[in-house]
Amino acid sequence: MAAELELLPLGPVTNLDTRVLIIGNGLVGKRLAKDFGEAAIVVDYPQVDVTHQYQVEDLVLAHPEAGIVVNAAGYTLVDKAQTEPRQAHLINVVGNRNVAMACEAAGRYAVFLSSETVFGNGQPGREFDESEIPPVFMSPRIRGVYGTSKAMGEFEAWSYFVQGGRGIIGRLSYPSDRESGYFPKVLKFPGLNDDCEIVTTLTPEIAPAIAQAYRLKVTGKVLHLVGTKTSPFEFGNEARRRMGVSPAPPIKVIPNPDRAPRPQYGSLSFNFYV
Repeated sequence: MAAELELLPLGPVTNLDTRVLIIGNGLVGKRLAKDFGEAAIVVDYPQVDVTHQYQVEDLVLAHPEAGIVVNAAGYTLVDKAQTEPRQAHLINVVGNRNVAMACEAAGRYAVFLSSETVFGNGQPGREFDESEIPPVFMSPRIRGVYGTSKAMGEFEAWSYFVQGGRGIIGRLSYPSDRESGYFPKVLKFPGLNDDCEIVTTLTPEIAPAIAQAYRLKVTGKVLHLVGTKTSPFEFGNEARRRMGVSPAPPIKVIPNPDRAPRPQYGSLSFNFYV
C-alpha cells in the first residue's frame, strides 16, 4: 500500500537506521537537530563554509555514519539579496553544488531545501505542483535575486539527480515554529498584501518527511512541505494572537525598490505520494 507523506506525525523521528548530517544551524537546522535527536550531527559556519568545495567534501567524508546529508545552510535575507547577489549566489547555488558533489562522491542521500519563491508570481487560485520545475532564468524584477538563487540552486540538485545522485528537494514556504514562538517577518507587517495567497511550512513537518523519503528510497523528487493556504495578513495576525499581541488592520502596500518582489500568488500544492 502506498504511503502518503502528508499524513506523517509531526515532531521527533525515531528508529532511523542512520545518522543525519545537518549543515547549517538556523531556524530549520535547529528544528531538524531537535527532531532527529541523537541521530543528528550539526555543523555550521565557520566550522564549514558551504561555498568551499573541499571543506564540504572533507566534512561529509569525516562522517561515514551519516547516510543523510541535509543542506540547511542558505542565504535567506530576501530583501538584502537585492544588493548582495554574489553572496546569495555563492551560498544558495555554489553551496548546493558543493553538497551535491560531496554526496555523489561519498554515496550519501542528499536533501536540498528550497523555497516557493522559485516560481515568481502566479495567478489567483493557481497552485504550483511538485512535478513542476521552475525556469532557471527569469527576470529578477519578477522573482528577485533571492528567488533566482534558489531556482539555480535547484538546478544544481537536478544535475546531481541526473548523474545518479540520491536525494530529494524540499520546498518550504514561510517556515515557522510555533513551539519556539518564531514566526516570519510578516509579523511586523501583518496587513502586507492581504489579498495574496500563500502557504506556510510548520518546521516540525520537515524531519518526518525526510526520514520517510529516505526509508522508502524516494529519490530525484520534490516534496512540498507546506500546509493550509492563507494570506500574509491572516498568517501575521494568527502569529500575533498566539503571541498575545492584538490583531492589526490591513495596511496599504507601498512599492519599495529596496525590497525584493513578493509573489502575490505563490501557493504550493501538496500531493506527493510514494
